[in-house]
Amino acid sequence: MSAETYQSFTNWSHTTQAEPTAAELAAIEDIESAGWFEQESAEPVQVTLLELVKAISEVSKNEAEVVGTVCYMLSTGSVELTGTFRNEPIAQLLSSV
Repeated sequence: MSAETYQSFTNWSHTTQAEPTAAELAAIEDIESAGWFEQESAEPVQVTLLELVKAISEVSKNEAEVVGTVCYMLSTGSVELTGTFRNEPIAQLLSSV
C-alpha cells in the first residue's frame, strides 16, 4: 500500500460531505453508464469492494479520491457491498488498514 493511500485511510474523519466532489460525480456517472443501476431505482447497487474500487479508480486522479468516493458511496447507501466485505461497517474496513 502506498504512503498516500495509508494517509488517506488514517486521516479519514468518518464524516461525509453534504455534496459529492467532481470525482465522485464522475464515478457515479460512469457506473450509471455502465448499466450498474437505473436512476429510478431506490435500491443500492450491489458490488464487491474490488469492483467498486476498480470503477472509481478509472475516473479518479489519485488514491485519496478513490478512498473518499468509496467512503461517500458506502455511507450514503448508493452502493452495498457483496462478497467478503458485505455487512462490514466503513469504520471496520478502515481500521484494518
